[in-house]
Amino acid sequence: FAFTTSGSLGGASSIPAAQRCTGNVGVRYYNGRHQLAFVVAPVQANCKFSVGASFRRLHGKGPVRLKVTVDYRGNGYIAPVNRVDHVTAG
Repeated sequence: FAFTTSGSLGGASSIPAAQRCTGNVGVRYYNGRHQLAFVVAPVQANCKFSVGASFRRLHGKGPVRLKVTVDYRGNGYIAPVNRVDHVTAG
């Protein structure tokens, strides 16, 4: 299975884009409590990120719930942000 996770950072418009749109995000993929993959993606100048991950197999009968978490890892100007969870059915 190959998955692509993409998104964009929001933030206070009072923070200049040069500081707001830098750094990295960490993306984790889970099947239940079992972590399947962890990848880091750079944040582009337009505040967007995109990263791919692949795994050989998802265990379960029928559709498997895949939990994806995204962490903003900070950039020296802005502190890291806690996870934002997204759940999709595969």
